Amino acid sequence: MKQSDGPSWHTIVKIMRVGLANTANPPTILVYATGRALVGIGSDTPTELEDTLRLSSLPAMTLDVTDGDVHFKLLGGGTMRIDADVTGGRALRLSGEGTSLTVLRRGIGIRGD
Repeated sequence: MKQSDGPSWHTIVKIMRVGLANTANPPTILVYATGRALVGIGSDTPTELEDTLRLSSLPAMTLDVTDGDVHFKLLGGGTMRIDADVTGGRALRLSGEGTSLTVLRRGIGIRGD
């Protein structure tokens, strides 16, 4: 990931509530972007997501989806749930559940399978 040098306004999605059910032990979650998106895990400052992340848990995250979508794909079965707050976007809160979730550009929603 590389440091952001994007626009002065941003659509920020803070994933605060997450959940996994009936997953492999440990689960594998792929996180990747289409378009330019920034991701910060935990309290880290969001940086540009250039490669796919492979996570074994679904931590709290901060996403900058001003110019891109962020995808979450759970491998090996089970479901994941994301609940998030949005600033600078069209929605105030987002939530979704499934094996594949996409936080949409400009914070307009979460698309799931």
